Amino acid sequence: MKRCDHTRWLSICGRSGSPALVQSDRPAAVADDLPSPDTQRPTLFVLIGNAQKSIVLHALYGVKGAHFFKQRRSEMHLYLDHATTFTDRPILLASCDMQQRSARRISAKQEKCHREERHVFRQRVPAGGGTADELLPHLLFPLADVFCFFSDDVGGFRPIAQRLALWLDQNRSSASPKIVLLSMVIVTSKLSPEPQAEERAKRAFLWMLEEETAVSPYQQLSAIDVVAILPKRAVSAAARCRVIKDRLMEKSDYVRMERQAHRVLYSATRTAAFLRAAAAHFARSFDKPFDFIHASRAHNHVATDLTEHLSNFLKHTASRQPS
Repeated sequence: MKRCDHTRWLSICGRSGSPALVQSDRPAAVADDLPSPDTQRPTLFVLIGNAQKSIVLHALYGVKGAHFFKQRRSEMHLYLDHATTFTDRPILLASCDMQQRSARRISAKQEKCHREERHVFRQRVPAGGGTADELLPHLLFPLADVFCFFSDDVGGFRPIAQRLALWLDQNRSSASPKIVLLSMVIVTSKLSPEPQAEERAKRAFLWMLEEETAVSPYQQLSAIDVVAILPKRAVSAAARCRVIKDRLMEKSDYVRMERQAHRVLYSATRTAAFLRAAAAHFARSFDKPFDFIHASRAHNHVATDLTEHLSNFLKHTASRQPS
């Protein structure tokens, strides 16, 4: 049978006037492509942009046809960097577009080659936009290593500051414990690729963010970096984009170290399962945190007579005497 080449993971569409989240089994399919999904522990990068993002997907990660891919704003796609398939650290790439092209919600075309689930939103989507990127802080902040914005694609630093401010405000009252904080990288070709220029741009971005929200980004992010790349046609696309990959991996190294220390560095199998459960959860409720423990026991509920079992166990356990 021919391998399914569909990459769409999430989409938001209208059905009888009600917005709904449609999710495919793409994360599970990606995990199935790995030789040892129960032991391999993936890194997840979230790429937000359009044309520049597509160039990076093609040049750095070998995503075929990324230059010509027209992704709707209401969709999120998931890719595997096939060069990392047999490593202990496969790279997963979640791709979405923040640009507004049409206020009309799409009717997602169902592909018959894989399973899809539709979850009607039980409450109004935050900010009234009904777009896939509004799910990102809820769904991917606990699981992603790095969020990467392509400034050239989304209209500069100000729209990024506005989007991040919205996310920070949404998550301000979240009861979900923030054990490990992810990093954020902003890519631009409007600066000289020098550390001093990047640092000045970072300060300017933080000033913009302060104008948009009073919430400190470092309550939910471990770091914010600006990465300057050469303009188009200055060098080859691969050489031009290499600095992006280096910075993403550098930031991911730190986040993975923290995940390992806190025992939340999940296998590919668990990551796929958590992504599926979290998407369904946030379609039901945006204001309730996702419970990883509850999700992990969804098909293995606590026994109703657990108290009796614990009591019997303790009766047969010898008391520890002080030495």
